[in-house]
Amino acid sequence: MKFQHILLVCLSFFTLISCEKEIDIEVDDTTPKLVIEAMMSDRQGDAVVLLSLSRNLNDASEPTKVSDAEVSIKAIDNDEVFILNQIEEGVYQNESLVGEPGKTYRLEVQLSDGSAFSSLQSMPRKVELTDVTYRERDVAFQDEEDDPVFEFQPIFLDPAGEDNYYQFIVKRNGVKEKDIFIKEDQGFDGLENSQKFSIEANYADVINIDMHNINESAYEYLLGVKLNLSQSTATPTNPTSNITGDALGYFKVFSAGNALEFSLE
Repeated sequence: MKFQHILLVCLSFFTLISCEKEIDIEVDDTTPKLVIEAMMSDRQGDAVVLLSLSRNLNDASEPTKVSDAEVSIKAIDNDEVFILNQIEEGVYQNESLVGEPGKTYRLEVQLSDGSAFSSLQSMPRKVELTDVTYRERDVAFQDEEDDPVFEFQPIFLDPAGEDNYYQFIVKRNGVKEKDIFIKEDQGFDGLENSQKFSIEANYADVINIDMHNINESAYEYLLGVKLNLSQSTATPTNPTSNITGDALGYFKVFSAGNALEFSLE
């Protein structure tokens, strides 16, 4: 690689099973709802579903995990069904499930009380992250005790003539950044990516950037989460879920576009 010195409902997709972090859910509703945080990809080990109950805005307690549910993902093209087994309270996983870009998958969740929830999502085509350039950014009036701010530009070629959406999972020294880094290809359709994002970091820090090719419904959901986290909305609102059955959360089906790790020099 070449390196230039150059809630509310609030889900910031979880780092789970050595991958991403469980988050707290808050809603302005006195009746708890099921929260489904689900993902799968074309990479082994990514098929994980987290079930919990929503909390009221002023409830500071830990979210309640939902156990003893029946969780499965069905491949629509061949009707193959993959069972996700509960590996700990509220956490369900199938380590052998590997999806295929262009295929469609149905998530099904049934609770012990008989209530059922589902989501039908297609896996986007794979676009590969090939490089990352970065530079330290000049930040006016930055406090001396703050870490410098680095600006990163992921390098990849966007497919022409279609809508594409991307998420970047960023870790600094093994710790996932809390911000949500998402992009749509508006302005660079069919071209090399021109969009950047920034994080605080220091020289010699190890940065890991994992690119996910996500679909529109996942992008819209994450955008709603990001707006709430940044408090750029006047009133917190629930991000738009892609799950049927009056549940909160979303089913993220993505193709893994490569992960790059490097030290800041």
